[in-house]
Amino acid sequence: MITKESLLSELAKSRAAVRRDLWAVGDELNLANRARRSVKRHPLAWLGAAAAVGYLVSGRRAPATPPAGKAKAPTLKTPPARLGLWNLVWNIAKLLVPVLRPALSAYAAQKLGELATKVQR
Repeated sequence: MITKESLLSELAKSRAAVRRDLWAVGDELNLANRARRSVKRHPLAWLGAAAAVGYLVSGRRAPATPPAGKAKAPTLKTPPARLGLWNLVWNIAKLLVPVLRPALSAYAAQKLGELATKVQR
């Protein structure tokens, strides 16, 4: 026969297991802490990735004025059709990035979290 004490001890064990599982789920869903731990573990990788993304997103362009002493007469050139297509794609991407940023951030955080768990093993 089951006694009251055994039921109470089983209930306490179950509550502790549920509490531990909820803490683990909460820790997995806390993206800020996961990202912070990842940055602390791999600071050079994060710094390099941030620099590369910043360089790509910055849209560096050639200076508008030529250096002193090397002024040339402006020439009118028609861009190739391929350049026009790339300009169109680039402009559409610039319009879509702010709209898609939350989804892209969530996807990147998920993939980085998976990568971090693989690296931990």
